[in-house]
Amino acid sequence: MFDQIWEFASSALGLGYGLIGHVIMAFALSKMAERKHIDNGWFAWIPVLNVILALQIARKPLWMIVLFLIPCINIVMLSRSGGRSRRKCESPGSSDC
Repeated sequence: MFDQIWEFASSALGLGYGLIGHVIMAFALSKMAERKHIDNGWFAWIPVLNVILALQIARKPLWMIVLFLIPCINIVMLSRSGGRSRRKCESPGSSDC
């Protein structure tokens, strides 16, 4: 009996943390899309489409989504694509940076 209660509580807690993490990430992605003037900001709330939105924000080609969906390669792609997406701003006060 105690095992079943513990199992339910731990799975509910994990689901809650996952949901909170998704909401925080989706909100942040939608705000970044708004600042970059990307029309499809609602893509942030749908699990696979948020990867497409992140690629659009980073100005990466859309075929890279295939690499993000392959296990182990996605970790390498995340570590490789992070530093290259940063560029110098053309105008320092601009929100397009």
